[in-house]
Amino acid sequence: MPSVIPSVFVEWSDSLYTSGAEAIPFVQPPEVYDIGIPYLEGALTDNLPNAALPDGHGGAVAASPVGDVYDTIWVVPGELRVGSITATTQREVEVWNAYRTTRQLDDILVTAGEGIDVSGPTLPYTFAPLENFILAVAVHPDGPASIDARYDLDFATAEGSPHFTVVGQRIIQWSIAPNWQHPYEETLACRTEILEAFDGSEQRIALRHLPRRTLAFTPLVDGEGSRRANRLLSTWQNRNYAMADWARGVGFAGLPAGAEILELDETMPELEVGQLIVLRGGGNTQAIEVADIVGTTVTLNSPTAYPYPAGSVAYPGLIVHADASLSARRYTAAVGEMSLAFTEMHQTGQLDLPAAPVTWRDREVFLARPNWVTRPQVDHRWAFEWLDSGRGQFATRTPHDAPKDIRKFAFTLEGRDAVRAIEQFFLRMRGRRGECYAPTQDDDLPLPAATTLLDGSQALPIRDIEDADRMDAERVYRNVYVRLTDGTELFRQVTGADLSEAENPKLALDAAWPRTIEAHEVAKCCWLPRCRLASDELRIRWITAAVAETTLAFQVLEDL
Repeated sequence: MPSVIPSVFVEWSDSLYTSGAEAIPFVQPPEVYDIGIPYLEGALTDNLPNAALPDGHGGAVAASPVGDVYDTIWVVPGELRVGSITATTQREVEVWNAYRTTRQLDDILVTAGEGIDVSGPTLPYTFAPLENFILAVAVHPDGPASIDARYDLDFATAEGSPHFTVVGQRIIQWSIAPNWQHPYEETLACRTEILEAFDGSEQRIALRHLPRRTLAFTPLVDGEGSRRANRLLSTWQNRNYAMADWARGVGFAGLPAGAEILELDETMPELEVGQLIVLRGGGNTQAIEVADIVGTTVTLNSPTAYPYPAGSVAYPGLIVHADASLSARRYTAAVGEMSLAFTEMHQTGQLDLPAAPVTWRDREVFLARPNWVTRPQVDHRWAFEWLDSGRGQFATRTPHDAPKDIRKFAFTLEGRDAVRAIEQFFLRMRGRRGECYAPTQDDDLPLPAATTLLDGSQALPIRDIEDADRMDAERVYRNVYVRLTDGTELFRQVTGADLSEAENPKLALDAAWPRTIEAHEVAKCCWLPRCRLASDELRIRWITAAVAETTLAFQVLEDL
C-alpha cells in the first residue's frame, strides 16, 4: 500500500522533490526509506537553526510515583480501632522505609499506653533501603477504661511525624443472667414535643434522634455469684459492661478452645459485624468481637478461650452502662436478688428499619391483634375548658369539635420476630411523632342480618341510622376496617351517607368491594381512625426467652 508523505522541513539534494510552501504530498512505497537506495543517496542540506515558533504555554510539574510513594516513612494503619475489648486483642502495624537510602529508628515514644504492649526489632534499628518490618500490638483488658494511645517513631533524621494511634475501650463482661421467674424488661424511649393549636391541630417535633434502650431484670445470686456481682458493681459500675441480650439467644453445636468459626443453629438478625457476641455454656462465658457474618456462620475476631459443649447458647453482645443506683434484697447471708437496670450505649443499626408492611393513604396501618385476656381500655376524652371564677355563674368552652379518645391494647408476642416487628413499628413512628391507622377492634358497625356486600358496590349497609347521621359533622371516625374470615383485610374511607331508606341506612365509600361478600364472611367491621401513639415509651416484658408482652396506646386524630 503506497504512503502519502509530505516533505515540508527538509530537501534531498540531487532529488526531483522540493521542500517549502510549494512542496506537495507525494506517494512512495515504503521501500524508499530503506538504507542503500541509490536515488536517495547524497548530502543532506541542514537548514537549522530554525526560528522558534512565537507561542507560549503554561504548565505544571506532573505528579509521579516517586513523590507519592517514595522518600518518606510509611506507618500502616495509622489508627488501630480495637473496639470494645474483654480479652487480650492482637493487632499489627507495618513500618516501611520508602527511602532508597538507610534510615535509623532510635526510639518509639509512647503516650497513654497503659495496658498495651508493642513488640518489634531491638532499638535502635537501621532500616535498609526500602525495608519494612511489623510491630505486634497487644491490647490487654487491664488498664484504663478508655483506650487512646499514641506511638511516635523517633528517627535519627527528621522525618515529619510518623506515628500510629490505638483507640477503643476496655469493658468487663456482666455475666450474671436474669432469673426468669421475674420478667426481663426492655424499654425503648423516644422524646416528642407536641405543640397544640387552639383548633386542636398538633405540631409534633422529634427531640431525640436515637431512642434510648434500657434493660431491667432481677437475677438470683448466691455464693460465688453474689460475690462476683458485688465485685462487678464495686469496681466497674461507673463504666461500660459487655452484656448478653438475654432474650435473643441462639443455640450452637459447640466449639473447642481456640476456635474462630461459629456455626449457629439459626440466623441472628440483631448481630452485626464489629459487634460483640457472647458465648455461654459448660460453665464458661466469653464476649468476642464479630469479624464476619455469612448466614448462620459467624467468624470471630479472636479465638475462643474455653471449650463450649453442645447445647451452648450465643447471644448478641451489648455495650451497656448500669444505672447510678441499684438495689439488692438479701434472703440469707449468701442468697439474694438484685434489681438491675442498664442502658445500651452503642445502638448500631437501630434506625435501619424496613418499610411498613401495610400502608393506606400514605400511612402505616397497624394490624396486630390484641390479647383480649387483658381487657382493652378506652379513655373517652374531649378538649374543653371550664370558665369558672369560683363564685358565681360558670360555663364551659370547647376549643375544637373533635374527640381525643385513647385506646390501650395489650399484645402477646410469640417469638423474637413478633417482638422485632412491634419494635420496628414503634421506631418508625418515633414514639408520638408519627401517624398511623389502627382499627378500634370494637363491634362498631355490625352488618344487618342477611346482608350482602355486592361486587362493585360502594355502599356499606349498617344497623344504626345514627352512625349514618353523624357523617356530615364527623371529624375523626371516617374510615372503615373490614376483616373477612379468610384473613382478607379491607380499608375504606367514608365519603357520605345514604339515608334514602330509613330502615336500610348505608355508608357511602370511596372504593368498591372487590367481590360479593356475604354477611357470614365478615369477621370484624369497625372504625379505622387516624392515630398517633399516646406514649413515647415502648416496654417489652419478656415472660420467657420466647414469649413477651407489651401494651400500646393510640390517640385518635382528626382526619378531614
